[in-house]
Amino acid sequence: MTLPLANLSLGGSIITLASTASITTTSAASAMMAQIDASIANVTSAMSSIGDQAKLISSHEQLVSALSSSLLSGINDLTGNDAAADSARLKALQIQQQIGEQALSIANSMPQTLLALFK
Repeated sequence: MTLPLANLSLGGSIITLASTASITTTSAASAMMAQIDASIANVTSAMSSIGDQAKLISSHEQLVSALSSSLLSGINDLTGNDAAADSARLKALQIQQQIGEQALSIANSMPQTLLALFK
């Protein structure tokens, strides 16, 4: 982002009144008033431009912040940093494995129980 500079020094492009200016005659005073009026109008315009630039910088900062948040969220989704969900999934698989082992143990003991009835 490139913003234009505003030179607010005396004798510059905005404040046209020179630092060495003096009022020696009535006509010089009239010319000086014209320069002062023009300088006031230029400063007002420059301050308006600076205000617009400040708004632009603020909007840009908000955009960068939103992009940063989106990128972090995307990275977390890609890397699977949801430890709570992973932990719950692991616990569920462990419980399923234990239930499967118990069912197999019961199924293996059934033929012996049945044979014991015939004895």
